[in-house]
Amino acid sequence: MLSALVVCLFGCDYEAENTRDAPSIEEPVDQPEDMVSEECLNARMLGSITTVDTPALYLIGAPHGTFDFNTAPIVESICQSLSWNCVVARKYTVEGVRINVNRPSEGANLAPNDEIRSARSQCVFDYYVQMARSVSHLEDLKLYVEIHGAGIETIEIATVGVSPQQAARIKVALLSALNSPGQGFIDIKIQPIDAISLGATASKTFGMLSLVSPVLHIEMPAGLRVDEPVRVRDFLRVGLAEVARTEFQ
Repeated sequence: MLSALVVCLFGCDYEAENTRDAPSIEEPVDQPEDMVSEECLNARMLGSITTVDTPALYLIGAPHGTFDFNTAPIVESICQSLSWNCVVARKYTVEGVRINVNRPSEGANLAPNDEIRSARSQCVFDYYVQMARSVSHLEDLKLYVEIHGAGIETIEIATVGVSPQQAARIKVALLSALNSPGQGFIDIKIQPIDAISLGATASKTFGMLSLVSPVLHIEMPAGLRVDEPVRVRDFLRVGLAEVARTEFQ
């Protein structure tokens, strides 16, 4: 538990003010199991990816389910509560190096161009996309949500395909779901109306967030995930249900 807690205090995507454009990649192609190379099969076995399949057009993911402590069980609980589809990755950290899963690179807390592109990370990313597609037509999704964790004080939400007007309404709905009387106030910052430090730039450039829209990429503070997991689950269950009902029908 202690080692997991230490790991989860680090952010899962570093947003640099000045980064060069990362090279683009071809969209992953799903392959039957018997056509996957031995190298890719071995890469997949460095962790696990599980899914929940429902008729809903909403998908929620935890690509760093072990590294971002408590995000895997939180997402699985939300999927059950909301009857949404979900895709959850566990492990995929090798000798202290994280395979990023939601993008074909390795290494946490790095600027996009400093992340290491590798064959095994491409294999794992392709597998994550394949598993997501096994429960959802990504092109038809009404909303894709990713849950992450970082050593931050406020909740930060990077977005794709969300207008400033939508972001303002989403922020109000989520703040209402998060902060009940008697609880300590926690703020929420959301793109494009707020400046945030964790903008999911790498994933937007060459990962999962380049394949889907609209997206809410939610970074949860370590204190919330570790000390108040019930509050987090209630917040996401109520807040995401309201946001989906009002903004993404």
